[in-house]
Amino acid sequence: MFGLMKPALCRADKESKNEYRLHYCGTCKTMGSLYSQKSRFTLNNDIVFLGELLTNLSGEINIIKSWSPAYHSYNCLSLPSLKEDLPLSLKFVSTLNIILAQLKIEDNIIDTKNKGKYLWKIAARFFNSEFNKATQQMKEWGISVQEIIKQISGQTKREEKQVHFDSSKEYLDFYAEPTAMITASSFKYGVNVIEKKELSENMYNLGYYFGKLVYLIDAFEDIQKDYKNKSFNAITKAFKTDGDSISEPIQQEMNNIFNGLKAEITHFINLLPLTEKKKTYFNKMLSFNLTKRLKLCNSSNLSNICQMSENSAEDNPIDLSKPSDKNKFRNNKKKDNNKKQNKKSDSDNNCCLDCCNCCNLPGDC
Repeated sequence: MFGLMKPALCRADKESKNEYRLHYCGTCKTMGSLYSQKSRFTLNNDIVFLGELLTNLSGEINIIKSWSPAYHSYNCLSLPSLKEDLPLSLKFVSTLNIILAQLKIEDNIIDTKNKGKYLWKIAARFFNSEFNKATQQMKEWGISVQEIIKQISGQTKREEKQVHFDSSKEYLDFYAEPTAMITASSFKYGVNVIEKKELSENMYNLGYYFGKLVYLIDAFEDIQKDYKNKSFNAITKAFKTDGDSISEPIQQEMNNIFNGLKAEITHFINLLPLTEKKKTYFNKMLSFNLTKRLKLCNSSNLSNICQMSENSAEDNPIDLSKPSDKNKFRNNKKKDNNKKQNKKSDSDNNCCLDCCNCCNLPGDC
């Protein structure tokens, strides 16, 4: 599953594409240099988004051309030397990525049953040395990993706790808060490390709503899977449904919640000292991925968002589809591809959204 901030590069300009590649590959290569080659497999797009934010806020974005030649190389095995001055923003997000990956593995050990638990235990031992090294680096920055661990354990405790609220929103707020606080703290730690403490409150708020949105989107997408596995799901718990199906009223309420969170994230991005171009880039990226993950195909909205234009449909509501509709769509798409092979569909409604064909636009992704 891709993150909320995977860029829609269909119509992004060359500069934006290059900056994203430098941050994605740069974070990956920094992990390889600081920790190990195997640690690079844990990279995710949302960490890259934080790295790109910090690079812009710290001013490092103005000197990316002088970054180590290894960052500019397309050779994945070409790593920057530890003797070089590695960009501070990339060092931080690389270290944070290791910490969060290890804690996610430990969380899976608790949640997984049967043989799967042993596989996660093997993974934990596999990354143990990297986790210890990253923990030490965090300590040098004055960041307590134990506090992060405490927040993550709070997530499990809340999901296990029997609570009673008057509204579905109160349930969702309760279950999403630990993840929101972990993300908020991570964003705040980031600006403290790059010595931009004056932005810590704003970044904390941005991280809070971003983390909350990530948690609820994952819960929405996992409704049927959690139902089959008899696992906890915040949305089915909040709406007191079994998860076998999602009613229209539930879809509408989640629609309102997702759009409200998107508006909060957009608000706090716009408060940051970024260029208007960069603010637009981040906001369109968020809109595109929300639509892609929660509706799959909307030719009228996505064609504008994909272009990353100033006037794209940023405020259009997210029209949610049931997970069963998504599976049906994917299966039909697969069958259609087998029949047509390399033929391109003439209808926007059959788009797969995996690349620029999502809106029938030219360009490379």
